[in-house]
Amino acid sequence: MVIFLLACTPVVELFEVALSGSVSSTTEGPVALELAFGWVGDGSLRRPYGIIAEKELEGAGELDWTLAVPTDGGEGLLLYGWQDLDRDGLYCGLGAAEEPAGLVELGEVVHQVEVTLVLDQPCAAPEALFP
Repeated sequence: MVIFLLACTPVVELFEVALSGSVSSTTEGPVALELAFGWVGDGSLRRPYGIIAEKELEGAGELDWTLAVPTDGGEGLLLYGWQDLDRDGLYCGLGAAEEPAGLVELGEVVHQVEVTLVLDQPCAAPEALFP
């Protein structure tokens, strides 16, 4: 019975992606990052922006992030980030200051990606920046 259950478990192939480069902003505060597929799903269920992983940085600066990405999870890669100016963990909450965000299209999945992410769009969710 155990062998049968293991045989029916889908195998997810992973691809290692190393992001290096920088995140820049004119303000101070922690930065929340999301690596996402540009497009996920098929047919009428196809939609933009499927989150793969999240990471938090102490602030803008150097980026060095290596992670495993499913090979058949979607198309294209995006890196989205926003800066938590008031350090409340909420992006652009009611009555809060406008917190900067940015998105960069990384293209197809490759092993090494050089990234320059600029956080300069006030209160812009990823859906507002892509497609």
